[in-house]
Amino acid sequence: MTTTVVVVMMKMKMESTMMMLWIDIFLVAHSDDSDIGAFEQPLRSELLGEDQTINVTLSAEGEISQASFCLHALQNATVSSFLLQGFDGLELELSWVRYKLKRRTMDGSVYSFEPLLLDPFHPLHFQQGMSRRLWVQVARSPGGSRGCEEREIRGSVVLVLSSTAELKINIVVRSLPFPLPWVDDLLLGWLGTAVSYPQTSFPEVRAKQEEETSKSVLLLRSYGSTGVTGGGGGPTLLGLKEGGGVEMEFEEADASMAVIRESFGRREVNSYAGLSVRGIDMYAPRTTSAMGGRRYEDVMAEVVQEIRQHARDHDWPEYTMNVGDEPSGGAIDSSIQVARAIRRGGGRTSVFTSLSDVGDERSALIDEVDLLILTLHSGGTRSSLRAN
Repeated sequence: MTTTVVVVMMKMKMESTMMMLWIDIFLVAHSDDSDIGAFEQPLRSELLGEDQTINVTLSAEGEISQASFCLHALQNATVSSFLLQGFDGLELELSWVRYKLKRRTMDGSVYSFEPLLLDPFHPLHFQQGMSRRLWVQVARSPGGSRGCEEREIRGSVVLVLSSTAELKINIVVRSLPFPLPWVDDLLLGWLGTAVSYPQTSFPEVRAKQEEETSKSVLLLRSYGSTGVTGGGGGPTLLGLKEGGGVEMEFEEADASMAVIRESFGRREVNSYAGLSVRGIDMYAPRTTSAMGGRRYEDVMAEVVQEIRQHARDHDWPEYTMNVGDEPSGGAIDSSIQVARAIRRGGGRTSVFTSLSDVGDERSALIDEVDLLILTLHSGGTRSSLRAN
């Protein structure tokens, strides 16, 4: 998390007839190369002076930047509200960074509290010794003047404590005289768009999920994503027709695709995390009694053909079906068999893999799956690609 910070000593002003008394309440801190833990005290080197500013660089259009800083409570205190001063032509949004218990090792033996989520600003009580980062998002106001010269925009975020004390953080935004273009020729996105809830059979829960899916898609696009994965439910195989063919249901898939298309047009959508075909195994060629003795490969090809026809009729974005998540051993061949069946129906496939080099058993996926999505475990692959 890269940030320029101000460290300001928070002071409560108490007036009497003859003097003013200043009491320290907060430290404001920043680290370029590490996060300050939820209950860590900043190092002396991470503290900056009261007269310094947070410096932000921002293009005239198309870029979202941030100026974040960490508050460390020297005593119990509550940040109740904030005021913005200055920032002509800019839009600022304040959020608290929430810490979550997160797995640090693949085997699950080490966990730690990590800064992971942004919560909209709300009154927050600090216990003595508690640290919390405040995230200040900075963007140009829609329709604002671009200008033809670099300029400096100044402003302050004033945090108000329940004790009526104030903490003022000064920010300087260097506004560049050119727009930042969208890079739509590079597929960039996030895994999933819909929050997973139990009991989505209840209409209230389902409505909440649909509302949040719409917000998620808009948020992803606003942050520069060029594609998405998943949704609130994929195509469903209901059964087989006598004499051939399949019966499908698309209500939930249509709803997800309509929301995605509104923000992303017809760019690629991956089935992973909520848009996978239901009613047939997408990771292994398993034949079930519901197939009535028909081969998996034949049923899958017909399912894909039905999906493709429906997609054309309802103007879906391009739909890629994921056939594996880190397959190894026999699961590699299973993913390959599913991919071949999908290809028979004219569909496009992907697989998540930590393929590390060309001698890896997972290299068999290369000629069989249309899109290999290399995970963070694939440092060896990236090094090999760069070298060759």
